[in-house]
Amino acid sequence: MWQPTIPPWEVALRASIVYLFLIALFRVVPRRELARYSVSDIIVLFLVTVAVRRSIVVDDNSLTTAFVGLATIFGLDQLLDALSRRSLWWSHVIQGRRLVLIRDGHPMAKGLAEAKLSLDDLLAQLRTTGRQDISDVSWAFLEKDGRVTFLFRHPKSKQKPKDKARERSDADDRVKDEDD
Repeated sequence: MWQPTIPPWEVALRASIVYLFLIALFRVVPRRELARYSVSDIIVLFLVTVAVRRSIVVDDNSLTTAFVGLATIFGLDQLLDALSRRSLWWSHVIQGRRLVLIRDGHPMAKGLAEAKLSLDDLLAQLRTTGRQDISDVSWAFLEKDGRVTFLFRHPKSKQKPKDKARERSDADDRVKDEDD
């Protein structure tokens, strides 16, 4: 029950290799497919079930092996989380980076292609915000967790610079009239 058939260092090495392989594998999967969970959340859940299952179904009836595997997986998860918080480079390697999908009301083909997202899919996401006009969007991003976020223009930002200057001039005239 407690006597492992595999040396603990080998279990830790195997768990590390599988964990890092799955991180790389999940980086290839489009983020919108993962939407509500981070990549590391999915990997941890997957590996925990695999490590525990082997002990439960007696493929390897050693609890020590299961505990070493689990401790390694959780330890690596915490280490990669800490690296992601401390270093932008590590964060991009482990979790990816946000992608620009819309800039100044124009869809960004490169971001859409990298996200494997069609313009129709993006417009469907926009409609969930209660808006339909892509020109209302200042920025749209595909976030690291797979969500699409929209930053909308201020209603007056559609005005041309001359219109803004004229509006300020009109406001100044009104203030002068009130002072008289």
